[in-house]
Amino acid sequence: MGKKAAQPLYKQIKARLKAQVVSGELSQGALLPSETELAERYSCSRLTVHRSLRELADEGVVERRRRAGTRVAMRGNTGLRIRLSRVTEEISRRGFAYRYELIKSVVKTPPLHIHRLLGGDPEQEHLHIKCLHWANNRVFQFEDRWVNLITVPKAQSLSFEKMSPSLWLLDNVPLSDLEHEISAISAKTQIANVMKVEKGSPILEVTRRSTWNNQSVSCARLMHPGDLYSLKSERKAL
Repeated sequence: MGKKAAQPLYKQIKARLKAQVVSGELSQGALLPSETELAERYSCSRLTVHRSLRELADEGVVERRRRAGTRVAMRGNTGLRIRLSRVTEEISRRGFAYRYELIKSVVKTPPLHIHRLLGGDPEQEHLHIKCLHWANNRVFQFEDRWVNLITVPKAQSLSFEKMSPSLWLLDNVPLSDLEHEISAISAKTQIANVMKVEKGSPILEVTRRSTWNNQSVSCARLMHPGDLYSLKSERKAL
């Protein structure tokens, strides 16, 4: 019998990185070296490294964010994992055109129930943003978000007129943990007016709190018309 052909280099790199994750050498939330650094380490092109990392991300082993780098995914070995996708991608997958609309952006002291989620000094001011994500001519998501200005001070200097806080956070701030609470509610007058739906319409509300190294990053209420939105999850083992 002939010798077994060697695996492509991208698969070898992928296997080595995955083995480091499984063994704990790369712990959950750990930042991986950049593509350039990995290419130098394995004497290959950045394109080869990029393919390895992309496949690891597709398998849920790592999480990749533009300008925030690649980190080992935070989850138990067989835990339920909610895929954190970009709202623009969710709308595009459904065949709709995306449009963003800022309602308000203000720095102020949060109410007590928000302070309990963000932590710190109860008199500390944080960034409060309300915005809409449109799918064609319908509101796909009403985003009501507080951003912790102690953890993410740069957010205070941004207007968020062109980009939503959810997309900016995904691209610029590493996250180590997410907490979700999902509820089915009826649209009260204020919410119905903002979302352009009938009062009493079914709304799927996702309450999300994100943290980095045990420090709160943001907390948000993400509201969707019940007939437009579905939440996907997946169960994977390393």
